[in-house]
Amino acid sequence: MKKIIVFVLIICFLFFGCSKDRLTDPTELGNEIGLKYIEMYEELNFLVSNRPDVDTLKPLLLDLKNKYIENFINLGKYNEEMSDADKSAASAIAWGEMLKIDSAVRDSVEKARMEYWNKDMELGNLIGEFNIITQYAFYDLLREQLPEEAERLGIE
Repeated sequence: MKKIIVFVLIICFLFFGCSKDRLTDPTELGNEIGLKYIEMYEELNFLVSNRPDVDTLKPLLLDLKNKYIENFINLGKYNEEMSDADKSAASAIAWGEMLKIDSAVRDSVEKARMEYWNKDMELGNLIGEFNIITQYAFYDLLREQLPEEAERLGIE
């Protein structure tokens, strides 16, 4: 009986990935990055949709940005361990998922960005930074585009 139980556990481990983290699969990782991006954009839209004043909105956006930077950095750890081919696959899947964002949400955020940019350029630029925040999930891209930020975060 013990041999049967051990055999079943081994089969479970081998075939169902009982101990394998799903984010080591490029498809799963790409999907997760895309979903996090859409989730972030929806939260961003919620914060800007009622057009709070600049002093109220700025700390909320900084908190949101930091929250998602942390999310994407954590996802980037999985990406960093992948082969170049798997990294490319994860990236392509992520971009495909990000394109699924509701256009009304994207348009609403862009409209808010322009309105705030006319009031406070720094805040408008901060809203715009959310467009490219997924670079934190792709360390090669982060090192290339924001080397000081990569260094600050210990991503070498």
